[in-house]
Amino acid sequence: MKVIFIKDVAGVARIDEIKTVADGFALNYLFPRRLAVPATPNKTKDLLQKKVSIQKKEDYLVSQGKIKAEALNNKQIIIVKPASSAGTLYASISPEILSQAIKEQLKIEVLPKQIFIPAHIKTVGQHQFTINFSNDIKATVNLIIRSK
Repeated sequence: MKVIFIKDVAGVARIDEIKTVADGFALNYLFPRRLAVPATPNKTKDLLQKKVSIQKKEDYLVSQGKIKAEALNNKQIIIVKPASSAGTLYASISPEILSQAIKEQLKIEVLPKQIFIPAHIKTVGQHQFTINFSNDIKATVNLIIRSK
């Protein structure tokens, strides 16, 4: 019997996969636990449309990531924060602060979860951080922190 898995089943199939399984396995295990549904022609067609839609969305996000990465790579942003006379900031720089500074200075929207800071930024001076748009699309941004 052909079924469409609606949840991951360890060792059997992943979500949105169409597989042929034994009738008893489908009727006694998969269907009662709502792990799969019968693969009717309409449901198969809907699944294929869903996969095409997801692929288009992923392609769009990748292209937008490439555009943003090219625009941000090796750019510089400046942040002015209160610091001690020794050059130590009173509060470290977070991804949220960096995201806001990029938006204000470079006019590019970046989510805080996309920003990777290799170490806590707690000193005045020049630093670098990376923005991950996807697994292979990254941009390195230079950061200059000045004290008030």
